[in-house]
Amino acid sequence: MRGLRSLRAHAGGFAVLTATTAALVAGVVAAVTVLDEDGGRPAAVLPLLVLGLVMLPTAVVELSRHRRDELALARVRGAHGTSLVAAAAGLAVLAAVLGGGLGALLGTLGPSLVVADAPVGATGLTWAAAVTAGVVVLVAGCAVLAVREPLTRALRREPWRPLRGLAGGLVAPAAAVLVGVAALVVLYQALTADADAPEAGVLLLAGSGVLAVAAGQLAALALRLAAPAAEAAGASRSVGTTLGLRRAVAHDRTPVVRAVVAAAVVAVAALSAASAADAWAADSTRLEQGAPLRADLPDAGALDALLLTRRLDPDGRWLMAAAVGTTGPAARERVAWLDLERYDAVAGAYLDDTGAGLGPLVARLRDAPAVRPVVGDALVLTVGEAQPDAGPDAGPDATVSLDYVDDDGFVTTATLDAVPGDRVETPVAGCTSACVVVGLSATGRVAVDELRLGDDDLLAGGWVSPDSPASDPTSDPASDPADGPLVLPAGESLVPADGAVAAPVVTAGAFETEDAGPDGDDAGPPQVTGIGGDPRVVAPVAERDALPLVVGSGVVGDLPVGLAAARGSTTDVAALVLARADTPDDVLAGLAEAGGEVTPAPPSVEALGTGDAAQARALRLVGLAAVVLGLLALLAGAGRRLGAARRETAALRLVGVPRRERVRAALVESVVLGATTLVAAALAGWLTVGVVVDATGLVPTGADRLPFGTALAPALLLAAALGAALLVVVLVLVAARVGGGHRSAPRRLLADEDAA
Repeated sequence: MRGLRSLRAHAGGFAVLTATTAALVAGVVAAVTVLDEDGGRPAAVLPLLVLGLVMLPTAVVELSRHRRDELALARVRGAHGTSLVAAAAGLAVLAAVLGGGLGALLGTLGPSLVVADAPVGATGLTWAAAVTAGVVVLVAGCAVLAVREPLTRALRREPWRPLRGLAGGLVAPAAAVLVGVAALVVLYQALTADADAPEAGVLLLAGSGVLAVAAGQLAALALRLAAPAAEAAGASRSVGTTLGLRRAVAHDRTPVVRAVVAAAVVAVAALSAASAADAWAADSTRLEQGAPLRADLPDAGALDALLLTRRLDPDGRWLMAAAVGTTGPAARERVAWLDLERYDAVAGAYLDDTGAGLGPLVARLRDAPAVRPVVGDALVLTVGEAQPDAGPDAGPDATVSLDYVDDDGFVTTATLDAVPGDRVETPVAGCTSACVVVGLSATGRVAVDELRLGDDDLLAGGWVSPDSPASDPTSDPASDPADGPLVLPAGESLVPADGAVAAPVVTAGAFETEDAGPDGDDAGPPQVTGIGGDPRVVAPVAERDALPLVVGSGVVGDLPVGLAAARGSTTDVAALVLARADTPDDVLAGLAEAGGEVTPAPPSVEALGTGDAAQARALRLVGLAAVVLGLLALLAGAGRRLGAARRETAALRLVGVPRRERVRAALVESVVLGATTLVAAALAGWLTVGVVVDATGLVPTGADRLPFGTALAPALLLAAALGAALLVVVLVLVAARVGGGHRSAPRRLLADEDAA
């Protein structure tokens, strides 16, 4: 019966402690349940547990403070030893047990309310039992501190100081030093952590909680150190200013500021990490996809994909051909070729938000000769009479061979006899749709006056030796072929000059070139693996952190430029077509008829993997639990603070302090506490997110992955800091409003309080 009366008398403090325990246990259990199902790291809940070390003592101390008279009366009646400890800790332990059970229920069933098939496993219950047991020990220890207060102080109702003497001189400073050292260790580990390490240390994972507690301690310490300055500043000003400054730096205000700042920092860190992981996954998915719709063409080559898009979409509004070659892990072996003429129309808006858009670079990447498909059924060759620079006549045994990629993607050779002064013609097979000329050779030294396939003049673009230096399209444009016959050296193959021009590309990752000199010390021009499998000389024009289709490591160039003189498509090159989301159905049907299965972008969560996706969901739960704990910290002792506000307002009214001075005092107090909370939460949140969170391995790592970058979300950081400051301001103003709105006579109110 006595216990029920005690519970009824202290229902407010009991409810706050129960709710605080329930919120802590529920957050831990829900997060661990999600992590356990998908293979995440349970250590992600460590910041919430560290935060609980601040929130729970605040609630316990407020409950014990409310029971101060009850415990003093029990001591007067002779209670001591075990009975006194049981009386002091019993109510707090009961609140912890009830809160633990309620938190276990909410944390276990909560995920199933959001996800239909969420598991209800034993791991969550095990964590619930462990956390509840720890809370019971913690609250029991904090409650016992109440009985260490000298009985005479309790009977005289002197200001509450549960830690006095040796305990007050050692425990509080030791705890502050421990938190400070832990924060420094966390920062050191975060700054020296390996960015590619798949796992972060336990202390680093708990780092946001450690820095949050340290930030709260620093904010509280700043208020205490500002007490002398507040006294000096208020001495020469109005009564309201003096009262406001004294209230702001009073010992009673620091626990609230400390708890709210710590909760805000943990919430910012957890929610920023989760949102950054989601943004990383969304950007990675977009880059890997390339466009809203994608159709792989497993049976087609790169040129086939280019011609298909030109046939289905002649205006270039909906489709863009692409080819991706991955012959190895190096950046120069991961090459994506896009039909950049259509980039802005098809993929520009889809990729610009990822930071890897190519819009400003399109003109530079297309500044090189593009592929020129030819069509015809006959090859015509005219060899001139003997010339001074052509040497002796080729003679009747000399032949000229033309290599070209036919309609089926195979390299085919057409051969003609080189008869001086005659025009020779031979049928050509497999060049009715589009073929690409890739080589020209002769068995003897021949001066060619004419070489034509169908209506296309094959001498117009010029021919060069494959060993000749490649020209750089970013410097001087290629010159026109010299007038006069083309002299074919005996036994040497020439290639079209268009294919020898360095292709402009943009790179991502560690782009390294091979040594081209005979001694290995002369680095040749940059090269990548071309569409036909041969090395293709390139000219990097820009560098990005990530690129479409190759993501974090690779090279991107223009597909028509890359197809120039390419000897077909190797099996390592995948041809595909990218399409807009609003592509007409008849155009998509044409892609399907060509063998392409049109697929939209997969869910972005797939880019994270099950473990990292589970960690992102768990971090949201941690952030939500931190917000709830911060709100409960404001409720702890709210009734006592409102009562104190009534008494102080009554005393001020009794001595004649006008209402405007009382309002000024409330405003000054709210501004000081709100500004302190805002600055501490913003700075600590920025430091925690920018240094610690980035080092905890939130996303998959690798050379070909999108760099994670910074997890800082300015809008979220500002919202959390302003929200924390606003809560403190509202708390102060509500207390002032309740105290100022009391209509009873000041003398009667003070007399009633003294009698109580």
